Order: sequence, then C-alpha cells, then structure tokens
Amino acid sequence: MRRYRRLLGALGLTLVVLGAFDARRAGERTVPVVVAAHDLSTAAPLTDADVRIAHLPAGDLPDGTLSDPAAVRGRRLAAPARRGEVLTDVRLRSPTAAGRDGKLSLPVRISDAGVASLVHVGEHVDVLAAGEDTPGGRAEVVAADVEVLAIPADQEADSPLGALVVLAVTPETARDVAQAEATARLTIALRD
Repeated sequence: MRRYRRLLGALGLTLVVLGAFDARRAGERTVPVVVAAHDLSTAAPLTDADVRIAHLPAGDLPDGTLSDPAAVRGRRLAAPARRGEVLTDVRLRSPTAAGRDGKLSLPVRISDAGVASLVHVGEHVDVLAAGEDTPGGRAEVVAADVEVLAIPADQEADSPLGALVVLAVTPETARDVAQAEATARLTIALRD
C-alpha cells in the first residue's frame, strides 16, 4: 500500500509541475510567424498555399523569423522544410528572377545610398544614367519599369559607395545597364 501511495504522490507532483508549466506558457506572449503548411522542397517557388501563420511563444523563436507571408512568396528554400517548421530569413535563397519570362537578376550600384532606402522589394523603378558621355549631358533611362528583387539590409544610408539594388531585367537591359554603369552614375526613379 505504501508503494502505491508513493507512486500516486509522485504522479500528483508531476501533474502539479506540468500544470504550473502550462500556466506559465498560457500567460506567455505569442507572436505571428510564418510556418510551412506542408512538407516543402527546394524545387518550386513558395506560394500562399505553402505557408500559414502560427502564433507561437516569442521566447521560443529563433532569430530571423518572418511574420508576413508576402516575404516568402515567390522565393525558394535553401533546404527542404517539414510541415509546421518555422521559416526564417536564412532558410530562403536570395531572390532571383531566373526563369521568370527570360529575365536575369542584376545587382546595380546606385550612386546615392539614400535613394535606395526609399524603394522596397516588389516595386518597379526606372534606372537612369547621368555622366559626361550621356547625350547632351542629360540623364537617360537605361532600364524602364524593372522590378526590385532585393535590397541588401546591411548597407549604410550615407555610404560614399552608394547602395546595391537587385533588379529583374532582360538580358538586353542588363547589357545596357552594365555599359552605363561603366561610364556614368546611376540612380533610380520610383514608379507609381
């Protein structure tokens, strides 16, 4: 009988500890995060059907978690993910235009880093070149209505080197921009 009492006592203590743990967790702040809606491969770009929002305890999340499904739409994973896995920034490959209407991903150095801070991924811009070799000394459009694929986050807004912006361009436009970049300063104009 004494043996059963000890067993019941240990079981009761375990339930109390688990209950206290659940009570602590119940009061913990949760945040929305993007998770895999099903097992995902690296083969295809992610769609809205591939992800869902889960509300998880903030203290248990890794750095770089994503809270907006739009941040992963059209991107590919660097490695497969299991259903329910939290998606972070390092789990995604760099944005690319490869395979989209024959376009390329072109990194372009904008001379004024502050201008690059005004544009966001997914927006469309014109790229303008201004230099001594431009006709009449006026700026000319070397890429019209191109999509911004990425803006590296670790750039300084006042860098004398300017800022890097990754654009989706046709091969012909890539040649035009590269030629202009060799002899002129580049800037971007935002489109509505």
